[in-house]
Amino acid sequence: MTAGQSSDASQNSPTLSTRGHLLTEQVNPASDRLDQLSALELVDLFNQEDQRTIEAIAANRDALAEAIE
Repeated sequence: MTAGQSSDASQNSPTLSTRGHLLTEQVNPASDRLDQLSALELVDLFNQEDQRTIEAIAANRDALAEAIE
């Protein structure tokens, strides 16, 4: 990066207002109180959320493979 360049990726990204309809950009109620969770609760929450991703990929594997090809 040269002088004067910004590393802020948000300058080149659409704003939340243009992505608000996307499920991935919605507020996740499971993580709305991260600052109140213990370290163990955080790890459990992260693991639960990761599992949801794995399940979603498995449920849509054919469509994903077709899109990749």
